[in-house]
Amino acid sequence: YRSELGRDMILLLHVGLEGLNFCISAWLWPREALPPGTELFWSGCRISSTEKGSSSRSTGMGLKELCRNAFRTALTWKFGCFLAFHFSQIFLNRCLMGWMEAILEWKSDRLSSTGGLDVPFQLWMFNVLQSAAGFIAIPLFASLVARFGHCHAPFCATALLAVLWLAVVPLPWEWTLPILYLLAACHRQMFFSTFFTFISSEYPPQLFATLSGFANVLAGLGTTLQNPLLDTALRNMDGDFMPFLLAQLGVAMIVFLGCVAAWCRAASRKCLEEAKGETDPPAATTEL
Repeated sequence: YRSELGRDMILLLHVGLEGLNFCISAWLWPREALPPGTELFWSGCRISSTEKGSSSRSTGMGLKELCRNAFRTALTWKFGCFLAFHFSQIFLNRCLMGWMEAILEWKSDRLSSTGGLDVPFQLWMFNVLQSAAGFIAIPLFASLVARFGHCHAPFCATALLAVLWLAVVPLPWEWTLPILYLLAACHRQMFFSTFFTFISSEYPPQLFATLSGFANVLAGLGTTLQNPLLDTALRNMDGDFMPFLLAQLGVAMIVFLGCVAAWCRAASRKCLEEAKGETDPPAATTEL
């Protein structure tokens, strides 16, 4: 991050690889939606499908109709709220991962009176916990979905984890860093699990890939802001990350409160419907 040329080259390389990945994915994308019970085979440098036990091509939704239905679904209020949640969570996580070395240098300067930080060791610990500690969140996610369903509880838990690790980052004590790494790893696992579970449960299977693409394209474009923001912090603010961390904490709090409000609203609506069902008189039966 100290070399502008290196940072720009890394950004261009990242964009190029994402573009190549998009082109390959678009080329390999089957021409039709795949209903249950289909078999895939390689034909003409593309993936094709046949129904199980049949040699003919499966008759699924055409690509044009599939994209039209996915676009219509993406414009709904429910998917828009889900998209805003996904964008905020992945942006916060990507900023932490991209800024981690610079943030550790900033915290090391703040702890200079006590000897500073061993930045290479802290980076190693951060990477190890990001890779391994996220598995702790899997049983937590499963228990939340099993008890409260997939519509609200995972969103509230994920947003709460984001608030917690953002609140830990500015703390001026070295012993809080492992807590930060653990919370960030659990948050990363939770928002990916929430993302895939919600899309696969709320929308038809044939729209899963298209809606995931819509959500991840916007989220991916948003993550490109992390390098300009990092440059602003290093060049114009003398490496002080406190204003950015406080702004991110404010965004995380708004998202968390929005998730809680949506859950409370859904619970209240469910209670009203149950109360209305109990007070309605039973339908009269006519004997023949």
